[in-house]
Amino acid sequence: MADAAAFDACILDVLRLVDLEEDIYLFGLRGRLDPDLEPDVAERIVEARRVLADRLVQLGLAHLVERFAPDRYNANSPISVNFLFGTPIGIVFEGDGLARNPYVQNVLDRLGLTRELAEVGAQVARIMVELLAGLRPEHEFFEELGLLGAEDLPLLERILARIDKAGVQGLAPDERARLMALAFKLVAARDPLGLIDEGLQRRILQARQAFAENLPEQLRSSVEFFDPERYNAAASLQENVLFGSILRGESDARERIHAAITAVLDELGLRSTIVELGLQYPVGTGGSRLSEVQRQKMAIATAVLKRPDLIALSDATAVFDAETETAILARLQQELSGRSLVCSLSRTRVVSAFDRVLIMEQGRLVDQGPLAELQKPGSALAPLMAAE
Repeated sequence: MADAAAFDACILDVLRLVDLEEDIYLFGLRGRLDPDLEPDVAERIVEARRVLADRLVQLGLAHLVERFAPDRYNANSPISVNFLFGTPIGIVFEGDGLARNPYVQNVLDRLGLTRELAEVGAQVARIMVELLAGLRPEHEFFEELGLLGAEDLPLLERILARIDKAGVQGLAPDERARLMALAFKLVAARDPLGLIDEGLQRRILQARQAFAENLPEQLRSSVEFFDPERYNAAASLQENVLFGSILRGESDARERIHAAITAVLDELGLRSTIVELGLQYPVGTGGSRLSEVQRQKMAIATAVLKRPDLIALSDATAVFDAETETAILARLQQELSGRSLVCSLSRTRVVSAFDRVLIMEQGRLVDQGPLAELQKPGSALAPLMAAE
């Protein structure tokens, strides 16, 4: 390759060949961009944010996104996001660390929120224990609710027992922080009990202001505050464009907003940049974070990139649906024109694309030849094609 750009272009061509470009694009949307290294791209993403806001109004979809605003509580975001009004950097304000942080506790204490949030967390804990006790750890409810895991239940049961005896004020600081961490995960739009009422929302906004105004210098690198005019280096690219939360409970809301985001990014010529960012996305050792279909496509892409004279695929396309298999094999044959492609296939409908077909039964070759010859009545291929 002449240079790195040419190599990236070659990779993108191969990814299109195996139908992976859209997957890589989605990885890019989840990725993070360093605005110090790519200031021009960051500026264009902020521009996309403005264009998207206008576009959603034009499409009549603005009600599906609750945008972040310094003076408003976002009912479709957790209490933690509303309190921070930003994205955590590192572990200081991430997850349970937020409730355990001394500065955060001091802010909440001064506004009388510590006990209130602990009591909200206790109510949630009581409901969760009643709902989830006895369920196996892998039960889908744990993932759907997204508030705690099966391993958290014994601790919460002990905390609730202490509350029954001495109230929230009788809890140890760590126990109180655990309940507050649970409360921080609550989303007002998904709060049927009304725990996050207008009064609590108002006090969270006061805490937000106090947190930001008095944040110690040594903690400022642990949070990237939301700013409608700036790129947020700690948030994903998609989060930067959206700059808000998608309405919960609305049918197809995510799909419709994603389509609008994609259209805006395409119009601004940012798609290739996002796909390139997606190429850097961590997929785990051996592609462990990829689906089986994605791993198989990636394996085929790797083989094509090596530009061999012959590629042999042993049931490599069996995990694809028939339409995807047909399309990928057709593109492979075009890419390998003048070279050889040998495939073992589970579906006979795709054999028409090959110059020569071999029929195997129980590890034994029973027939071979051009497809036209093997389609004759009485051939070994005829009943296989009729069965599909």
